[in-house]
Amino acid sequence: MRTTRFIYALIDVRDNSVRYVGVTKDAFARLGQHMQDADKNTPKGLWLAELRARGLYPRLEILETITGTRQRAYARERHWTVKLLQNGEPLVETTATNNGLPL
Repeated sequence: MRTTRFIYALIDVRDNSVRYVGVTKDAFARLGQHMQDADKNTPKGLWLAELRARGLYPRLEILETITGTRQRAYARERHWTVKLLQNGEPLVETTATNNGLPL
């Protein structure tokens, strides 16, 4: 099924570093879901909890809009993840952003 999906980044507003890359149909609803992870003891959860403790929220930036299959969207998500890691961005979770695939 061809659907519009967004490849997005969550950015740490303190230093503008990209901390997370994901794919979704509704980026802003997804941001709210991510903020619920601030209660989890995961790298992403700890980062979000740290922001929340300072009264901050990550900035969501759309990296790419994909119209096509879910597989194509995941391939582009992987592309962005690899590219950002190669650029030295401190991503907090890479297995989740790669659909469980090794980099």
